[in-house]
Amino acid sequence: MRPNRGLQIVTTGNQVKRIEGSTYKVKSQSGKGVYSVLKVGEEWKCECADFMNRGVVCKHIYAVTFSQSLRNQVAVTEKLAIEPETDIPDNWNHCGSTAVLRRGFITEKNKKVQRFWCKDCKKTFVLNAGFRGMKNDAKIVTVALDAYFRGMSLRDVREHLLQFHGAKVHYVTILRWIAKYTKIISDYVEQYQPSVGDTWHVDEMMLDIEGKKQWLWNVMDSETRFLLASRISKKRDVKSARAPIHEALDRAGVQPRTVITDGLRAYDRAVKRELHSQALPRTQHVRLPSIRNKVNNNRIERLHGTIRERHKVQRGLKEGASINIADGHRIFYNYMRGHMALENEK
Repeated sequence: MRPNRGLQIVTTGNQVKRIEGSTYKVKSQSGKGVYSVLKVGEEWKCECADFMNRGVVCKHIYAVTFSQSLRNQVAVTEKLAIEPETDIPDNWNHCGSTAVLRRGFITEKNKKVQRFWCKDCKKTFVLNAGFRGMKNDAKIVTVALDAYFRGMSLRDVREHLLQFHGAKVHYVTILRWIAKYTKIISDYVEQYQPSVGDTWHVDEMMLDIEGKKQWLWNVMDSETRFLLASRISKKRDVKSARAPIHEALDRAGVQPRTVITDGLRAYDRAVKRELHSQALPRTQHVRLPSIRNKVNNNRIERLHGTIRERHKVQRGLKEGASINIADGHRIFYNYMRGHMALENEK
C-alpha cells in the first residue's frame, strides 16, 4: 500500500518541497520533522527507516514521483497564477525530455502564467494545465472537491466557498469540477496496481436518482479497506453483480480466496462466472443473510455510512453525473483520506 500512502501525502497538499535538482523534502506524516529524498543516478533514496532498513521504495519516494507526474496534470497549489520563479519541471510528459527552459509568459483570465519551451521537441507548454481556463483559483477547486467528498451537500459547499473564501460558485460548476478532476486523477492512479489481501466484501445499496431506483455496487478488500470497484446499475441482476467483480479483478490483478456477500441470489451466479475456472483455484463464496448484521463484515459499514451521506446529495442528479460521482468517491476514499482502523505504514 506504499503507492496509496504516497498519493495520500501528495493530495494532502504542501507536504513535498523541491530543494534543488532532484533533491526533495517530504514532511513526516507523524508530524515529526521531514525526510530527505534524492535521486542518485537512476535510483531514488530516502532517509526514512522503511527505505534504510528494507531497501524498498517507500511512501516518501512515491510521493515525490507522484508529485512530479501530477505537476503536469493537476496542480494542488495555492494559486492558479504561476510566479516568475516557478520551478522548471524535471521533464515534460509529452516527450519525456529534461531539456526544458523558461520562455516568457502568457495571460489567461487576467493572470500571468509561466510558459516553458522544450529544446528537443521544440514545443511550448505551461504547468497547471488541469486548472487553466478556470475562473477560480486552484485552491477553490480543491477545497470544493474535498468538502464535497467528505459529505457536504452541494448547497453547503457553495455556501462554504462564499463564506470562507469569498468565491461565488454555482452548484452546476461544482458538479463540472467533480466530473473533470475525477477523470484526471483516475487516469493517473489507474497506472498503479494496489496490493490487496485474499478476502473481498461485495455489497450493494439502493440509490434514488431522478426519482428512479438504482443500485450502487461496491467491492472492498477486507485487509486494506481498499475500494476496488464502485459501479451504478439500473438493475439488481446477475449482469449487474458481475460488473463490479470483474472490475475489481482487473484492478487488483489477483483472484481472492474468499468473497463475502449478502444473500442476494444474483451473487451466486456472478461469483461462479467471474471467479471459478479450471485454470485457477475456486474462490470460496460466503453468503450471509444480511451483511450489515454480521460483525465479521464491519469492514464495509464505514463505507456505507459515507455513501449514505452522498446518497442524500445525489438525489435529483442526472445518471451520468451520478456515475462520475461514484468513481470520484472511490478515488477519494482510497487516496485522499486515511483509514483510521489501519496502522500507519512506515
